[in-house]
Amino acid sequence: MIELLIVVIVIAILAAIAIPTYLSQRQKAKDAAVKDAVHSLQIGVQSYAVDHNDTYPASGDLSALKSDYLDAWPRDPYQGGDMAYASSPTAGSYAYTSTGTSYDIIGWLSDGSFEVPGGSAVASVFQVKSDYLIQLLLQYYAKNGKWPRSWAPYCYTDLGLDPADYASSLEGVFYKIGGYKVSIRPDAGYTLTVTDSSGKPRVMTNNLNWDIVYDATSGKWYYHTIDPANEVDISTLSVTRA
Repeated sequence: MIELLIVVIVIAILAAIAIPTYLSQRQKAKDAAVKDAVHSLQIGVQSYAVDHNDTYPASGDLSALKSDYLDAWPRDPYQGGDMAYASSPTAGSYAYTSTGTSYDIIGWLSDGSFEVPGGSAVASVFQVKSDYLIQLLLQYYAKNGKWPRSWAPYCYTDLGLDPADYASSLEGVFYKIGGYKVSIRPDAGYTLTVTDSSGKPRVMTNNLNWDIVYDATSGKWYYHTIDPANEVDISTLSVTRA
């Protein structure tokens, strides 16, 4: 009986430690999903502005962007279903305000909010998406002292991302993240052109099966392989139909 009581007590202690940790991790995963959803909305807003003379959508519900500017509407990890507009704090929802030349998108988290402000200059879809993935990599390393895994699906799930969201291209570009790298490559029918450090244009098509790679350890972009000779100026990147 004494041994049985000891076993029960040990199990109870372990449960008291493990259950709150498990619940906390679930909460963190849901909050990470909200942040990812906010960045998806940001890409839709930026794409809208490109087609409307650098003018952002009016304040309020962004669901009108669904058909033309977002391939998949973000999901609400707390309530289920599509992420909805809510001007007051409701976990899993978002708020959007705009002056026409600037905007703010807020994702409501379990214990606060996550805000993405947008300045007056319209950033490219690539800039918004790549900046977000680089930020995720650096945050993961700062928190864990190591890079996320480099193979699918863990290269995405380690960062709270859904692998299915990266199975298709976005505006003609595939994105991959993992280890210390963010990689992009053109979809079929698209061409990526970028200038290297010597001023020479580098052209990449889908049939090359190569990537343009960001190395988080150096903070630089490279064409195909991480080598000083292949360093490129990513600000010169253009995405065109082949």
